[in-house]
Parts: sequence; structure tokens; C-alpha cells
Amino acid sequence: MQHSRPNVVIFITHDTGRFVSPYGHSTVQTPQCERLAAEGVRFANSFCTSPLCSPSRASIVTGRHTHQNGVMGLTGDATGAFDLYPSEKHAARLFADAGYASLLCGFEHETRDWRTAGFHAAIAGSGEWHNGGGDLLAYSSELDAWLESRDRNRPFYLQIGCHETHHSWTKDGTQPDSAKGVWVPPFLNDCEDVRREMAELQGAVKRLDTGLGMILDVFDRHGLADDTIFVFTTDHGIDVPRAKGTFYDPGIGVFHFMRYPAGNWGRGRVVNELMSNIDILPTLLEACGIAVPAPIVGRSFLPLLAGGAYTPNDCIFAGKTFHDTYDPTRAVRTSRYKYIRYFEVNIFQDLRLATETRRSYFKDGWRRTSVEEIYDLEADPWEATNLAGDPAHAEVLAALRRRLRDWMRATGDPLLRGPVESPFYAAQRAAFLAPLR
Repeated sequence: MQHSRPNVVIFITHDTGRFVSPYGHSTVQTPQCERLAAEGVRFANSFCTSPLCSPSRASIVTGRHTHQNGVMGLTGDATGAFDLYPSEKHAARLFADAGYASLLCGFEHETRDWRTAGFHAAIAGSGEWHNGGGDLLAYSSELDAWLESRDRNRPFYLQIGCHETHHSWTKDGTQPDSAKGVWVPPFLNDCEDVRREMAELQGAVKRLDTGLGMILDVFDRHGLADDTIFVFTTDHGIDVPRAKGTFYDPGIGVFHFMRYPAGNWGRGRVVNELMSNIDILPTLLEACGIAVPAPIVGRSFLPLLAGGAYTPNDCIFAGKTFHDTYDPTRAVRTSRYKYIRYFEVNIFQDLRLATETRRSYFKDGWRRTSVEEIYDLEADPWEATNLAGDPAHAEVLAALRRRLRDWMRATGDPLLRGPVESPFYAAQRAAFLAPLR
């Protein structure tokens, strides 16, 4: 007997931002993204909880902010060794506990070891640590074999991850793509190096889109498209200065598609409400008839999709604590304004090490000149003019500062208690203080 609950797929890409054609970019070749947009729902104003890889992904799969779930930095040994707190439940475990088969295809980047997250199995990777090393263009054949052999009386939770659009854009022989021109971000200098990098990124986006199409085709061949909730999104913005790692919209704005034909959520529908990726998991759980656990702070937007009563978000929150350096920052964004607050000494606007060799790319300087920033997104969509010192915006600044402070208190942000240490530091301190032999 065929099961009655929908299957669930979450496909999370690496560092893609909104750099696909359904979001208005004409120089990238992404017909499969257009296919998904035409067959489902596109969220025009979706944002991540953190402009960094592991933290953002951890929010997607736990429905909790990064300072709540423990992943306040990267999970690698040399980059902080962060992991989900033992009490946290990954989406893979929540669905497995509800009777779903739980599969990882490709890599995940939100835990220290995929085997601790609740997956029953992993394909298209090394089988170790985060299950990396696979090739997106080979995923479809392995996925096809798994779908053929699965228990058809049991729904599945499938999580897909790939390296495409991470900064190694020419990996696997990927060629730059400038066939439709090259987009230069308005906040960067229009120079040879920037154009070269953007052409390489466009090639990686094209490869990503090809892989997406191959996976969608597998679902069509198995007759699973109608009864599967397919989520396609990314962790944060593209890896160029003033995007990834920052709280400007090019850093926290993400593409987000959802397709579920059997749910009648719409075809070619565009949702303009302000969305956060922390809300994805509770939405999926509710859609599958699974109780949303109390620790989840994300809010289901299923009513919005299904035509019920829904109160839109009036703001979204984002934060970062560690990446390859310590740079504790928090932000709140409404439909009109953005407020960013920096909490530690730093002279660089974008502190990531990958940006330090690309300072010449900045159009308006690379220095951080204030601990507070506020932007009028209607008048200044590229966030070029900081209004923190403008008396005309003093009341707006105070209101958003208060809003951010209240959120930090309500969510137990450890930054309010003092500097945050990484697991790496804690381990090194313990080793250093251990009795000498």
C-alpha cells in the first residue's frame, strides 16, 4: 500500500545567494530553476539567519537560531569545531522519528559527522564526516538506484548538498560562462579580476542548474513529483566582497523555491512576504502532519501556502559569531530598514580571509567605520549610505536597536553575557592547563 504522507526534499546549495535567473539575473543560464519556479512557488524576499555556511544550514534543519542550536561557526576542526548541541534535533532525526526513511545525498555542513544527525544512510559522498567528495552530476544515478530499492510504503526525507557555487568555481573542469554577458555587482569595481571571477561563478551556477535538472528528472521518472515537497534553497549570498559573510542583502538574501503539486500551493506563484529560512522546518513538519516540537522557534508559513490565515513577518533577524575569525554581529531587517550592530574590534567591513586578498574589488572602501549601521532599503537598496549618524533617522535607529536587543534577550543570545568562546578554544585551553606528564 502506498503511504499517504508526502516525501520531503531539502536541497541546499553553497553560496548562491539569489544569483539565478528567476530572481532577475539575465547573465546566468538556469532553465531548471525557471522550471522549478514555473511548477511551484518562488519566495521573492527570503533571507537566511546567518550569512555563513554551517550556521545558516543549522537553522534550516533545526528551526532555531544559531546561538540556540550551538552552530555559531563552522564545523571543521581548524575553523572552530562547532556542532549542534546534544539536545538539538536535526530535521533528519525528526522525520526519522516520525517513520520516514532519512537519506543524505551529497554533503551536509551543519554537524561534525552526518551519522550523528539522524540519517539512516548517505549516498554520493565519502561516507565520512560531512559525506563530501561527491560530484553533483553523478548524484542522479545514485539517487535513482536508491529510489528504486526503497520501501515504497514508507515516505522519505532526503537532504541534498553540493559544492557548486562555493568559491572553487572551476572545480571538476567547470568552465566560465559569459555567453549572455557578465554581471558585475553594483557594489564592486568593474575591473578585469571581478569580471573573471563572476564569469567563473556563472559557470558554476550553470553546472548547479544542470545537476538540479537531472535530479528533478529522476523524480519525474519515478512518478514522485506530485507527492513530494521539494525545497530548493541556498545557505547565504555569493562569495564576493560585501556579500557572503556580511549582513547586506547580497549576504543574507537567498533564493527559495518550493514545489508540492499535490498540496495545491500554486504553479508559477510568487510570494512577496518577508521570509526567514528558520521557518522552513516547522512548515514542512506541519505539512506532513508531524507535531512541531516546542524548542523550534521558527514559524510555519503553511497557512500562507494553503490559503489560510497567516500573519506575515514584520522583520527577520540574523547573526554571526565566528567564521574563520571572531566577528560577533547581529542584525534586524524590516521591509523598509536594516539595522546592523557590531560587537567587537575590527577595522574591516568584511572580515573573512577570502576577502582580504580582494580589497581592490570594493567600490566604496573596505574599512568598517561604525559599530552601528542603518539603511533605508527603499531609497538605498544597495546599502551604500549608512544613516546611523543622521538625526532624521535617530528614532528609527533607536526603535530597531531596541527591537534587536529584545530579540537577543528573548532568544538567550550568549553575546549579551560576554565574549563567546569557540569549542576549539575550549579544547585548547583544557589541553594547555592539563597536568604535564
